[in-house]
Amino acid sequence: MSQNNKNKKSATSNKSFSEMLTSFFHNKYTKLALLAIITFCFFSNYSAIFDKKLDQNGDNIYYFSLGKSLAEGNGYMRTIGFTPTPETHYPPGYPLFIAGVLKIFPDNILLLKCINGLLLYLSILLLFFLLKRITGEVILPFFACMLCSLHPELLRWGTIMMSEILYLFLTLLTLYVSLEIYERKLFKAQKWLHYALPFLLLFLVNYIYFVRTMGLSIILSVIAWFALIALVSLVQWRKLRKSDDTMVVQLKKQQFLQRGLLFLLLLVSVSVSKVSWDKRNERNGLKQNTYLKDFNTKLNGEKMTTFEDWKMRIKNNTSAYLTKWVPNTLFFTTYDIKKDSTKGEWTRGIVIVLLLILGLIRLKKARLLLFAYIALTMVVLIFYPEQFGGSRYYTAIIPLLIFLLLNGISYSVYWLWRMVFKKSNPANWQTIILVAFVFIIMFPRYSLAQKNFRAIAALDSWQELTSEIKMVEFLQSIEWCKYNLPKDARMLCRKPELYYMYSGYKQAEMFPRYAHPDSLLSLLERKKITHVIIDSWYRHAYVTMGPMINKYPEKFKKIYQGGITDVSQKRVPTYVFQFNAKWGYYGTKVNGKKQGKGYELYSDGRKYVGNFANNLPNGYGEYYDLNGLLLAKGIWRDGKLITATP
Repeated sequence: MSQNNKNKKSATSNKSFSEMLTSFFHNKYTKLALLAIITFCFFSNYSAIFDKKLDQNGDNIYYFSLGKSLAEGNGYMRTIGFTPTPETHYPPGYPLFIAGVLKIFPDNILLLKCINGLLLYLSILLLFFLLKRITGEVILPFFACMLCSLHPELLRWGTIMMSEILYLFLTLLTLYVSLEIYERKLFKAQKWLHYALPFLLLFLVNYIYFVRTMGLSIILSVIAWFALIALVSLVQWRKLRKSDDTMVVQLKKQQFLQRGLLFLLLLVSVSVSKVSWDKRNERNGLKQNTYLKDFNTKLNGEKMTTFEDWKMRIKNNTSAYLTKWVPNTLFFTTYDIKKDSTKGEWTRGIVIVLLLILGLIRLKKARLLLFAYIALTMVVLIFYPEQFGGSRYYTAIIPLLIFLLLNGISYSVYWLWRMVFKKSNPANWQTIILVAFVFIIMFPRYSLAQKNFRAIAALDSWQELTSEIKMVEFLQSIEWCKYNLPKDARMLCRKPELYYMYSGYKQAEMFPRYAHPDSLLSLLERKKITHVIIDSWYRHAYVTMGPMINKYPEKFKKIYQGGITDVSQKRVPTYVFQFNAKWGYYGTKVNGKKQGKGYELYSDGRKYVGNFANNLPNGYGEYYDLNGLLLAKGIWRDGKLITATP
C-alpha cells in the first residue's frame, strides 16, 4: 500500500461518525437521491388525494370565472351575476394566472387543478433549497419537505383553483431571492444575475400584492428587512469611515447604497401598486374595502364598537390558534372549536410555540426575516374576525412552521444534552432522535389524516357523498334547473357561484343573509327575479327567504322538491320556486286579510276579479283564464262557485 493511500485511510479513520454522516449527506449524489425520494413521496400522495371534482368552495369558482372573463377579452369582470360588473373584491393576480392557462386550454378545469399541484411540487423543492441555504444542513430540509409532501391540507389546496398554492410558491421564491440578494455583491461583478435579481424581487412583491391581500405580511417583512440591513450597513460604514482599509469602507458604503436603494424601490413600487388598485376600485364604485368591512364585523353581523369587542376577539382567536388550529396543522389533533380549550390543549399549544421559537432562535440566517413574516401573518389573524379563522388563512407558512418545529426539537435535544451531561452532544444523536420523532409520530399522523381526503377523491361525483345529503340535494336542484329552466331565468340562491358552474354557466345572484320579508320582496321585484332556491345546506335560505315565502305564498310556485322533512335528523327539503311579482291579491284588506273588492292573479295565469271575504272569493266575482277569456262568473262562497250567472 502506498504512503498516500495509508494517509487517506488514516484520515478517514480519524473522522468521527458525525463528520462522516455530514459528509455523506452533503454529497451531491446523496442530495439528488433525497430529492428523488421527495419527488416520489409527493406524487404518490398527490395522485391518491387528487380530486377531479370541482371543489365546493365558492372562491375557487369566482377565481375561475374571473380568469375566464380575462381570457375571453371581457376585462376583469364578475360575470356570475345578471349584469357583468368590474370585480373589486378578489385581487386579480390569480385570475390572471388562470387566464394565461385558459388562453391555451379553454375551460380546462382539470388542467388548472393539475398546474396547482405542479406549483405545490415546485414549492416543496424550493423549500428544500431555501432551508438548506438557511441552515447549511440537509437532513432537516429533507424531513420538512417529506412532511409537506404528506401534509393533507397542503395536498388538498394543490387540487383546488385557489390562490393559496401560487401564494406559497411566490412567498418562498421571495424569501430565496431576498437571501440571494443579501449574500451577493450586487452590481459589482458584470453578471446578468446581479442585475436580474433585484428586478425579480420587485416583480414578486408587487405580484404577491395582487395574489392575496394577506400578502402584505411577506411584503412588509421584506421591506422592513431590507430597511434594517441597509441601516446596519450605514452604521458599519460610518464607524469605518476613518479606517485605513479603504476597500472595506468602500464595500460598506456600496452595501448601504445598494440595500437602501432596493428598500426605497420596494416601498415606492408597492405603494404605487396599492394606490393604483384602490383608485381603480373607487372608480368602479367601491366605497369601502371589503376586507376592512369584514374586519369590523362580528360573527352575528354586528359592528365592532367597543374595546371589549376587540379584547374578546383577540382572546378567542389567540385561544383558537394556539390550542386548536396550529396544533392540528402540525399534528392533526382532534378538537372542537365551539368548546373552551382545556388545560391539556393549552399546555400542548404552549409547548409547540416554545419549540417553534427555539427553532427560530437556532437559525443563523434569515432569522429576523422569517420571524417578521410568520409573526405578521399570525398577528393579522388574531385581530381578524373569528368566522374567518382556520389553517386556510396561513397555508403559506405551514411549511415554515413544520421546519421550525423540527429545528426546535433538534435544538431541544442539543440543549437537554448539555444540561444533563454538561457537554455538547454529537450531531448524530440529534439526527437519530429527530428521525425517530418523524417516523414514529408525524408520518403516521399525516398518513392517517389523508384518509378522508382519499375517500372523497375516489368518488366520481359529489352526489355520491351521502354523508353530505344537504349538499347533494342542493346540487341536484341545480342540475334540475340546468335542464328545465330557460337560459334567461333569473335565479336567486345562497351560492350563485355553484349555480353558475353546475347549470352550464347560467347566471344567478345571492340573496342577503339577513333581511326583512318586505325588503327582500322588494329586492326580488327590483332585480326581476324569476326563480329562487331554498335549501337546508346554508341555513340563511330558510332563515331569510322562508319568512318571505310564508308571508307572500301566492307569489311563489313550487316547481321542484328534493329531499324530505325529517325532524329527527333536522332535515328539510330543497325547493325550487318560480317567482312572479304580479301574482297575488290586489285590493282591500281588513286586519291583514283579503276583504272587499279586488282581484287575484294565480300562478297558473288565471285571474279572479270580484269580492273577497276571509281571504277567499265570497260574493259576486268573475274567473278568467291565462288568455283573459271569461271562464265563469256568479256568486262564490269560500272560494267555490255556487251560483253561475250567464
